[in-house]
Amino acid sequence: MTLFTRYIALIQIRLLLLCYGAFASIYLVIDILERVGKLTRAGGSPDQIVQFFLWKLPEISIQVIPLAVLMATLLTLGTLSRSSELTAMRCSGAGLLRITSPLLGIALTVSLLNLALAEIVVPRSFDKMRYIEEVRIKKN
Repeated sequence: MTLFTRYIALIQIRLLLLCYGAFASIYLVIDILERVGKLTRAGGSPDQIVQFFLWKLPEISIQVIPLAVLMATLLTLGTLSRSSELTAMRCSGAGLLRITSPLLGIALTVSLLNLALAEIVVPRSFDKMRYIEEVRIKKN
């Protein structure tokens, strides 16, 4: 792995984690504000409500990850461009493929992980979430 690849990948991963955390937090806060009243009126204890939202995190993740990858890629390229590092890399002989390959590799890896999450983890967590909502909170 070359120095260019490690440097760009490090920036991309750092921004990806930041974007994912920000988007997931915003989504979770809005969802909590919308649902917590309904769940408490239905007789849910704070412990059950916390479990409900913890089991909802995989579902939130599969919706937020594509947006986080896109935003992190744009921010990475913007950061490199703003400090003229893209120009310096191009002047040192690095081609566009060499510069963008870490971005594409990380995006592909995260997309495959998101697919696995959507196919394996989310159905189980959705069942648990619905069980907590319907059986333990609403007593149906």
